[in-house]
Amino acid sequence: MEEKLLSATQVAAMLGLSLRSVYRMKAVGLICPCLRVGQKAIRWRQSSIEAWLSMGCCNQKEFLKRKEGAKCHH
Repeated sequence: MEEKLLSATQVAAMLGLSLRSVYRMKAVGLICPCLRVGQKAIRWRQSSIEAWLSMGCCNQKEFLKRKEGAKCHH
């Protein structure tokens, strides 16, 4: 199954935030990492957003640490 990629607009709608808030969160590392698509576009994996939400919306550094920890236990 192909991973669904979400635009910043879709992430903002999913989180109930403004587009500007999503970009600010990205800039300061308060949201899970995104992917660069082409030269300008960015996208988030839907599964990453869902995992980030289930972790209580931790900052990016904590998200990556927890995600790596989950991989080690499997």
